[in-house]
Amino acid sequence: MYMVSVIIPVYNNEKELELTLGALMNQNLKKDVFEVIVADDGSSHNMRRVVEKNVGGELNWKYLFQEDRGFRPGCARNMGIRSAEGGICLFLDCGVLPRTDCLQVHIDYHSRDYDVVLGYVYGMGKNPDLDFMRHIISSNSIEKAICIFSGMRDKDIGDGRDYLYEEYGYDLSSWAVPWIALWSLHFSVCTTFLLRNKIFFDEYFNTWGGEDTDFGINLHNHDAKFVLAREAESIHYPPAILSYKRLQTDPVFWENAYKNREYIYRKHFNNKSVELWYKNKLRRTTPPPTELL
Repeated sequence: MYMVSVIIPVYNNEKELELTLGALMNQNLKKDVFEVIVADDGSSHNMRRVVEKNVGGELNWKYLFQEDRGFRPGCARNMGIRSAEGGICLFLDCGVLPRTDCLQVHIDYHSRDYDVVLGYVYGMGKNPDLDFMRHIISSNSIEKAICIFSGMRDKDIGDGRDYLYEEYGYDLSSWAVPWIALWSLHFSVCTTFLLRNKIFFDEYFNTWGGEDTDFGINLHNHDAKFVLAREAESIHYPPAILSYKRLQTDPVFWENAYKNREYIYRKHFNNKSVELWYKNKLRRTTPPPTELL
């Protein structure tokens, strides 16, 4: 039994996986108290070899594989949940680089009886300078890069949810709908809470967008206690193109994301806060009214 199972969905992204594994190798937590589960969403590249090359026997790890049937990171994460031997499931997207004390921070928060712990992710603004970010990350330690990014609010390099935190506050216990802040990038959930309530990612989703929102709604429907661990800092290594940009430039990508949004609305049709979210009104409500729940 481990304290933490780190679950990383992957798909043909060797460089990002190498970086994430490197960050996990540098955690100040003892290596025998956590495991790494690489959940492959049908890669044609040899992602298992990436794990073997970069981790070897220095970390406890598992490699799980599912057939490529579209964009299904939620299904991949479900493989990780079912295989997890840790008391906490920590979900990291491939390419998210946690600082050296990050796993310990998650453990500390869960010891205070929180069910869902959200980490902070630099590099998720809507229009950051991706080349600049890559340069800073490649030239510095994760801690140093975070220090640099934290002083550059004008460059849109912070967490894409900063406007929510600034509007509603950093105490998620005061939010009526904390699930709007649950993004798949970096968060953890008590494993027994997931299994006891039979909470898994909905396997309907096979295109980008929505599986994390739906997961957050389900957690909230089971009275999960959410908290933002602002000090659980990490960086999202820039992809070739941000999803925000694809939504603006790729009609098919946008259409699939909207269909997923409609699916969530239909699935939770009797939830007034989901209705407001679907109609893009929820985030304009300050604070989100508790009576909607």
